[in-house]
Amino acid sequence: MYTQELKTKVERIFEPIIDNAIRDMRIAKKLHLTKDNKFYSSIANAYMKDKEKFLPFIITDKKEEFMSEYSQIFQEVGKERDESIAYRPLNFEHSGDIMMLLNANTNWDLVDSTLEQQGHTGGTFNCLANKILYFSPYGLDFIEHAFGSKERIQAEKEIKKANNLSTSKNKTSKNKIHF
Repeated sequence: MYTQELKTKVERIFEPIIDNAIRDMRIAKKLHLTKDNKFYSSIANAYMKDKEKFLPFIITDKKEEFMSEYSQIFQEVGKERDESIAYRPLNFEHSGDIMMLLNANTNWDLVDSTLEQQGHTGGTFNCLANKILYFSPYGLDFIEHAFGSKERIQAEKEIKKANNLSTSKNKTSKNKIHF
């Protein structure tokens, strides 16, 4: 029985969840473990590998940006408190969970139930809404459901303005819409 308990404890320590990924990245930074000129944590890497499940629900030309921004959070370990960092990947995770529910025939009751289970504050909900608006092909539908048709119209205007700015200046940088 003791061996099984020990095995279970070890498995929990290496489980690819946010807290373990942050802890492992902190150790990697102290030991200067790097890969491709970035600090490397096998647990953070496994955590991010699992999040590739969100990619089919993201606008095609934004998939790489989504994963890059998501994984970059773990490079910030040691610069901020762990609790502050943990909220950021959790918000990406929650956004991905909602994007997986959005489609041409979205079940809004299921979306609302999921949002309620996630337990957002006003701030975390706005971050989630911005990610969904920017990364999901159904972002405008989500904005309309969450905030109403006036906000959808405003978001459409902002997107058009950002797209025109990007096209007219022929920028390579990304123009994000913030709601």
